[in-house]
Amino acid sequence: MSWKKIVKAKGFANVKFDDKYDFRLAQEVAKDLNLVGEDNYDERFILSMDDFSVDIEVSNVEKGYMQGFPSETFAIRVKPEGKIELYDEELDSVVRTFTGKDIIINLDGSKPKPMEDKSGAFIFETLYKLGDYDNGKITVDVEI
Repeated sequence: MSWKKIVKAKGFANVKFDDKYDFRLAQEVAKDLNLVGEDNYDERFILSMDDFSVDIEVSNVEKGYMQGFPSETFAIRVKPEGKIELYDEELDSVVRTFTGKDIIINLDGSKPKPMEDKSGAFIFETLYKLGDYDNGKITVDVEI
């Protein structure tokens, strides 16, 4: 693989699910929408990320000191696409859709791990998962 392919790579991240946390977060959204009371938990609500993805692009920012080799300076571009939905299983319908500015991306680039099936320091394993819900916005944590 040439260094140009290594430092300019695109791909989709993997979603990490935590059923207990995702359930609690769905309950917070349902409470905020006054669909359940303060002390009333209703298992009918779930958050769906079926139509949501995060596209990751890693690219070299400058050439290294030796021609033909990448530098250690690189950029990571994170592009969220799609929507996250609060689904009411009892009504069999979506009761809230999060898109665009309703979704906050929290990028954590503190632990880059090279992918197992690729060689090169610039290809990372990437996971994303639901974060917090606050003030009508949902956070997606992207771990690089």
